[in-house]
Amino acid sequence: MMWALLKPSPNCHEVFFVLPLFLLSPCAVIRMRQFSIICALSTIVPISLLCLDYWQWLIPGTGNANYIFFQSLATMVLIFAILIDFIAGNVKHIKSARLTKAATSKSCNRITPEECKDLLSTEMPNEHDKND
Repeated sequence: MMWALLKPSPNCHEVFFVLPLFLLSPCAVIRMRQFSIICALSTIVPISLLCLDYWQWLIPGTGNANYIFFQSLATMVLIFAILIDFIAGNVKHIKSARLTKAATSKSCNRITPEECKDLLSTEMPNEHDKND
């Protein structure tokens, strides 16, 4: 996913292939802020202007390189904002999963702040380790 976005010349096909993969992690998508929705809707504007520029200026050969650069820059900034918010949503999901597991494993549902810090700093065992 990161390769498709960080290579020197990402194109819209790769970006639009990567973004729907976020839906495979619905817990992280739920924890994303509303800022990501605004960025996703705002991405339509620079992409449509980039397509319009391609048809009107690049095919005849009278295009403006600065215009193309800033449209692609705006697109990548919006997509990276969505990506960073998705990663933050994943971190929130992992933290809440650890705390929920710790709270359900204790006899009482009260955890002290020191125990909470210890639980968040330890590694969570994999689900595959339970079966072995």
